[in-house]
Amino acid sequence: MTESEFPELGFYGLAGQPASSRDILDEVRDGEALGLGTAFISERYNKKEAGALCGAAAAVSESITINLGVTNNNTRHPLVAAADPDAALLLRGRPGPRPGVRAAAGGHAPRCPG
Repeated sequence: MTESEFPELGFYGLAGQPASSRDILDEVRDGEALGLGTAFISERYNKKEAGALCGAAAAVSESITINLGVTNNNTRHPLVAAADPDAALLLRGRPGPRPGVRAAAGGHAPRCPG
């Protein structure tokens, strides 16, 4: 696993209304190739489901951090919104930074067994 060249920089994935949700695959690969540190994944109910997109983004990348960019807190609990990208990074074998999970859990990071 390599480190990002510009860990302080990120990009907003699947901005607007993309032709396909699969566009996130190339966007994440390109962002990682540029050395960006974070991919902020957007959500939209007709094409962009956050959990699936976070998993897909983690599957095609090695070093970029995956986070949610925009979501509806009235329909997605903040703890679930924080856990989606965190779980994707854990599946990739890399623990995420977890600040969103801590904030959603009232300042205490939930512990994953193992």
